[in-house]
Amino acid sequence: MDLRSVDLNLLVTLEAVISERSVTRAAATLGLTQSAVSHALARLRRTFRDDLLVRGPEGMVPTARAREIAAVLGRSFSEIERVLEDEWQFDPATSSRRFTVRASDYVAPFLLTELCARLRREAPRVALDVRHFRSPDERVEQQELHLRVGGPGGVDDPAIESVQLLADEYVVLMSGDHPHAHTELTLERYLDLSHIKVSPYALGTAVIDDALADRGLRRHVAITVPSWFEMRNVVAGTDLVVAMPRRWAGAPFFAAGCVWRPLPLPEVTFTVDVCWRRRDRHEPGLRWLRDLVLGTFTEAPEAK
Repeated sequence: MDLRSVDLNLLVTLEAVISERSVTRAAATLGLTQSAVSHALARLRRTFRDDLLVRGPEGMVPTARAREIAAVLGRSFSEIERVLEDEWQFDPATSSRRFTVRASDYVAPFLLTELCARLRREAPRVALDVRHFRSPDERVEQQELHLRVGGPGGVDDPAIESVQLLADEYVVLMSGDHPHAHTELTLERYLDLSHIKVSPYALGTAVIDDALADRGLRRHVAITVPSWFEMRNVVAGTDLVVAMPRRWAGAPFFAAGCVWRPLPLPEVTFTVDVCWRRRDRHEPGLRWLRDLVLGTFTEAPEAK
């Protein structure tokens, strides 16, 4: 294909539609009408001889060809923006900018104390808006950071870049007086217990049910709660158990009066990734915040 025959403005539109997974949202991002974006998408389909995006239950889904194009466009546009914005600087000491970070219950206790202290020292006028996820796979909005939980392998989305913050595994927390507190927790014993299940919005344990289902098994879930903090005192005072991240298992603020045993499903692990939109890769302020989060969490002590 001769590049001179392609309207390069169409490539900007294509990158926006793939990133937003919606003609309407892409139009808002680009400052165009929905009709103009739809017309541009039709021209792009003719140019590349591919559907590029097809309708799915949760919006527009990129084809394999579109994902390939998006990966190239994302890198190219980031480099162009970096060159054009070379003089654009961010000074944390004087900036009064507001940043948005979405983080799960799992991340916040280890991150926010040190992060906020560093913000007050290094960027006293910067404001931080920390939000929970409304759904486990919530989209990364423009100039927003996500601290997202997922399986090993990272985020599979050409519009998103990510760096692994940490890897962890689940353990089974129970009262120090529990009959199995000091015995080996076999899978058979684990299935005989009554469980608390945490919502997937808060780094839940649905992955454990999936692993059990793969083996033709299921556990008895007595209580389902929306957050870890609804059950931190329940376990110590009952015979209920909960699968929780190992990093939290020895934290006095959470697991006082409890003990933990290894989860008898060794394949069940997870990662926490810092995610941002590829097009924001070189944006100075967001890059500074991203580096601050990575440094803060790397230096934070792990609960023993």
